This record gives sequence, C-alpha cells and structure tokens, in this order.
Amino acid sequence: MSYNANKSGTRANSLLLILSLIPLLIGISSLIGWFLNKELLTSFGLGLVPMAPITAILLVTLSLLFIVNLNRIAKPVIKWVTAGFTILVILMAIILFTLSIFEIHFGFEHLWIPVKSAYPSTGAGHMSPVTAVMLATLGFSFLIVRLFKRTTFTIIIPTALAGFTALLSLAFCIGYIVGEPLLYGINLIPPALNTSFCMLSLSIAFTTESILYEKLGLEAITSMDDRFRNVFEHSAEGRTMIFPDGTFQVNKAFGDMLGYTISELNALTWIPVTHPEDQKISKENMELLIQNRAESVRFDKRYLHKNGQTVWVDFQSYLQRDKDGNPLYFINSASDITATKDLQEQLIQARDQAERANKLKDAFIANMSHEIRTPLNAILGFSDLLHDEISQKGLLEYESYFDIIQSSGIRLMRTVDMILNISRLQVGAYIQHPVRLSLSKMIADLVNEYRLPATKKGLTIEFQSRVNEPEILADEYCILHSISNLIDNAIKYTRSGSIHLTLYHSENQLICLEVKDTGIGIAEEYMTQIFNPFTQEETSSTRNFEGIGLGLSLAYRMLGVTGSTLSVKSLKGQGTTFTITFPRTATLS
Repeated sequence: MSYNANKSGTRANSLLLILSLIPLLIGISSLIGWFLNKELLTSFGLGLVPMAPITAILLVTLSLLFIVNLNRIAKPVIKWVTAGFTILVILMAIILFTLSIFEIHFGFEHLWIPVKSAYPSTGAGHMSPVTAVMLATLGFSFLIVRLFKRTTFTIIIPTALAGFTALLSLAFCIGYIVGEPLLYGINLIPPALNTSFCMLSLSIAFTTESILYEKLGLEAITSMDDRFRNVFEHSAEGRTMIFPDGTFQVNKAFGDMLGYTISELNALTWIPVTHPEDQKISKENMELLIQNRAESVRFDKRYLHKNGQTVWVDFQSYLQRDKDGNPLYFINSASDITATKDLQEQLIQARDQAERANKLKDAFIANMSHEIRTPLNAILGFSDLLHDEISQKGLLEYESYFDIIQSSGIRLMRTVDMILNISRLQVGAYIQHPVRLSLSKMIADLVNEYRLPATKKGLTIEFQSRVNEPEILADEYCILHSISNLIDNAIKYTRSGSIHLTLYHSENQLICLEVKDTGIGIAEEYMTQIFNPFTQEETSSTRNFEGIGLGLSLAYRMLGVTGSTLSVKSLKGQGTTFTITFPRTATLS
C-alpha cells in the first residue's frame, strides 16, 4: 500500500471519529445538565427544547459503539457485545415510540432528575417519538453493517436508513434556524435542536461508513501500485488478503483451488472455508504477526472445497501495517499440496505395513527356528543311538545311511542357526558378550578344523600371521562364526587351487584378516547384493552350489555388531578376497 493510500485511510477514520465524538460529548453534557439542573447544558440555548435524558443515554451508547468498531476489531466477543448493546438501543427506542403513540411519556420531573424548562408544554424531559424513530433507524443501520457480510442488499439498506435519518435531522436543524421548528403545529414533541444536531452528525458518520465500509475493505487492493495488483490478481498461486474483521479478498487461482468464484468467496470470511481443526492454528499464527513476534509465518492448513473435500495448502502470510504500525491486512499465498499430502499418507501407510510385515516375518522366523531345532535335536540324538545299536550288531551295510542322516541333520541345524541368528540381528535382539580373544590361535584352530573338507576337494588351506600375538576384545561367537562362514564359502566355491588366510597390519595400523581363494569369483553386477540375506548369484533350480544365501549376510552383520568391517574384491573366474578389519578400540595388542 502506498503512503498516500495510508494517509487517505487515516483521514477518513479521523473524520468518522470526529463525527461520532460530537453526539458523545453533547449527550454527556446533557446528562450532566440534568443532574446539576443546568438548563444551558441540556440544550443549545436558554428557552430551547432540552435533550431528554433517555435520548442522551441512547446517543452516548450508539456513539461509543461506533467509536469502538472504527478499529474493526476481529475478536468475536467484541462483535457480539456490540450487537447486543445495539439491539438494546433499538428495543428501547421502539418501546418509547410505542408508548408515545398512546401518549404515555416518562416524566423525568417525577424521578431523581429535576426538570427546569421554559417550554413545559412541550414535554420537557420526554423523548420525542420522532427521536425514537431516528434512534431505531440508526441502530438498525449499524447492526446490519456489523453483522452481515457486504452484499448489494446489506450496502443499500443501512445506507438508506442512515441517509433517511440524516435528511430528517437536517430538516429539524433548518427549522430551528429559521424559527419554524417542525411538528409544533401538530402538537407533537419535536426533537431538541442539540438532539437533531447529534442525529445529523451521527447519521452522516453512519451513512459514510455504510457506503465506504466495502470500499475501505477493498482499499488495500485498489490503492496498491499496478505491479503489485497485477501479481495479486493474475498470480497462478492462490493469494488472499485477510482484514482484521475476518473478511478477505481472493484472486482467481485461490477461488479455483476451492471451487468458488471470486465473488462467492469475497462474500464470506476466511473462517467458513477453513477446516474446523485448523482454525485455531490459523488464529494463533495471525496473533504472532499482530504481536510482532514473527515477521512472517508458514504452515500447512486445510481448506474446505465447495464440494466438501479437504484441500491441503502450504500457507504463507505476513502482516501489512500502516505508517503508525497499526495492522491493515494479512497478505497470504496458498499452494495446493493435497497430492503431496496424499502421497505422504500413502508412504506412511506403506512404511507401517512394511514394518508390521517385517516384524511378523522376524517373529515367524524366530518361532519356526525354535520349533524346527527342538525336534531336530531329538532326531539326531536318537539317530546316534540307533547307529550305535546297529554297529554293535555288525550291520555295517546300514552305516552309510546314518552318515547321510548325520550330515543332512547337521546341515539343517546349521541353516536353522543362521536363520535364527539373522532374525535376532535384524530385530536388534542379539546381546554381545565381549571377551579377550587370541586371533592367531582362533584362526589356526579353524584352519585345522576345515583342513579335512578342503583336502577332500583337493584344496590346500594355509594360515599366516604377520602380527605378533594379536589379541582383541570382542564377542567370541560373532568373530568365530563370521570367520567360519568365510572359510566355508571359500571351500564351497573353490573347485581347485588354494585358500590363504593372512593376519596383518593395515597402513593405519589396524589388524586385518584376509581370506583369499582361487574359486569361481563373483560377477561385478552382483557385488552390490552380496551381503543381502537370502540372495545368491545363481538362483536357478539347477544351481551348482547348495545354501540359502545367509552365510555372507550373517558374517557381515555379526562383524558389524562388534564394530568390525567386511570388504570384498573379486574377479569372475579368478577368485575372491574377503577382508575383515577389526576396530582400533577392540585391539589389545
């Protein structure tokens, strides 16, 4: 908004304030005159008809209500308190007018207020029925402007009511000036001159405010420079301007977003089109701006589409103030993010479903591993008993059967153990028990244990330690099981050649174990999946190597639990090298 526009708006408010202060001060003066029996204070001159006390009270009330609402305070309590007092003024005026028809007047000379007037025949202290009509008319005009959104009807009616009061009070003022007060000739109490003047001043204020109320609301837009107005009106992004009384102006993009026309939304406040659950956060952010606790705010909120659907928007707002720092209007931008919100909700649901499925899978694996291991132990145990019994009876032809049962049982038990271990690692249920380990001795023992199966395949297996008595603090089961898996894989995937294990210090003095074979190697495209559980490079039903694809995955995770790392280098058809790097914190020597 330009400075000139601010200055124009300030001048208009100042004029309305002056017009409303006139009846306020005159009404208070009249009440003081009645209490102090000072006739001059109750009228514009000695011998003139005084303003009735009840007239003064109602005029002061209307003036105060108008002054309070000049600031257009948006709080609902102010709005409804103002409406309540205005209705009281209207009802009082209607009651007094009705009583005057039956020539029933409240004579204040019979109450605590003394009356002294040069015109007792005119009913000093009585409200003129015409005054009652004008007060009721002004009350209705004020009430319509305050309670209803601007439409053609609610602009014309209050303007007409206030204009009618202005013309009537002007006629009475002119009558007093020319010495021919109206209504004397028909024996009706005429409004006092000061009453007529107050009515004229207040009705002019009401008429002006009724006409300019919508214009003042639109002033923020019409007073903007052309570039800003073009940005507002023609922006592809939804834009609104919210005024302190809750009314707002929108551009076409915002109307299209909610399925309304511009005129339909401009006839509403922002509250009915805002989701009920988001009205509070909107008011809180507006209050932040009003209290200067933030220069701008940005948050997500929901609007209600004309068809009833919810529209999510990314809402940004800042407060425009006048030159005196008073709030003028909020300038807002709203981007439709409904599709993004829907996608986020779908992703959250998918994640939750995946987590539930994963937990179910892990629970299933853990339970099934237990249920398989228990009967398998019984099978292997009783198989050994049968083997001993048959051996004692000399039935050697059945010896090979028990070898098959034993090897198959051990293979199955090992598979169950790997499944159980991987499930524990995935759910974080594995608990470490760090102990002091002599790496050289552990690896040498493992090599000796695997020497027989390696020899059966025609392979050589060797171990060399270049580290002097290396010791680490780590979980024995994890380290032992991981190295065992690497040696077992090396033997399984090597058809001829050798397997070498080397313990050495890296360049940064970390202890490393290298397991190198001359086996079939790993394809480059499979290297990214090598440590994933239940994956194998060869997955056809006619694959050459047994297993379920858990060995490397389990070794990788177990080493990870201890803080160690596992890396791999391989060339297809030439061999593979796995390297375990133990953390510095685990090294004891």
